[in-house]
Amino acid sequence: MVDNAALEEALRDGHLHAAVVDVWENEPTPRHGLLEMSDIATPHIAGYSFDGKVNGTRQVYAALCEFMGKKPSWDPAPLLPPPGLPELTVAPDAPGVLATTVLRAYDLLGDDGRMRAITSLPADEQGAWFDRLRKEYPVRREFFNTRIRLTRADERLARILSGVGFALI
Repeated sequence: MVDNAALEEALRDGHLHAAVVDVWENEPTPRHGLLEMSDIATPHIAGYSFDGKVNGTRQVYAALCEFMGKKPSWDPAPLLPPPGLPELTVAPDAPGVLATTVLRAYDLLGDDGRMRAITSLPADEQGAWFDRLRKEYPVRREFFNTRIRLTRADERLARILSGVGFALI
C-alpha cells in the first residue's frame, strides 16, 4: 500500500516515471488522477487468480481439519479447469519477449481497460463498478499452469520466466 496522493505527486513531478497500481486508498472509489497517471491499473485483484482462491480455500480447509482433529481428504486438483494456455513456444530473441509472453498468458490489458472504464461512470455508480470487477472477476490461472518451451537455450530468459512463475520444459 502506498500513499496515493504522494504517488500521484511523484508521477506528476517526474520523480517516478511509471506506476502499476492494484491497491487503492478509498476503495471502491479510487483517485481518478492517479488512475489516469498509472501505466497499469487493476481493481485490487492480487490473489484473485483461480489458483489463489483454491489455495486460500485449501488453507482454510486444512486449518479447520486440524482444529477438528480430522485428517484432510479433499483434493481440489481434479476439479480445476484446464489452463487457457497450457503450453507456449517462445523465441528468446523476439522483441519484447517477456511482455509478449506475460500478455499471452494473462489479459492484463483487459483488466486495465475495465478498471479505467470507472472514470466514465457517474460518481454514484463507480463504487459498484469497482466491486463488480472484483466479484465477477474472470477465471484466470496462474503462470505456473503454462509450460514454456524456448526455441533455443537462453539461461537469462529462462531464469526470468521461471522467476515470474512459468514452468519451463
